[in-house]
Amino acid sequence: MTVSSAECRVLHPIGMTPEEMTTAPDIALKICFSPKNGFDRMLQLATLREAFAKLDEDMKKLAEKRYEDKLRDEGKDLDVAPEEEQSAARN
Repeated sequence: MTVSSAECRVLHPIGMTPEEMTTAPDIALKICFSPKNGFDRMLQLATLREAFAKLDEDMKKLAEKRYEDKLRDEGKDLDVAPEEEQSAARN
């Protein structure tokens, strides 16, 4: 069930093609809060919550992996708690 419908970009309306007019590609995400056919409002919102919870979990895993890779490249041992690891990887 997809509730996000499009990625958005910022355009300066001078140019022949969308690429020439683009000043910031993929800057936003359009999300539809009105229910799709066959959905009620609560199911639509539950689907959005699940999608953002999965995104949050995936971002944490990516931060942990990047931090572990950084330590491995520097030849250091992993000796910090996951919370410290996540905050260090985001910086």
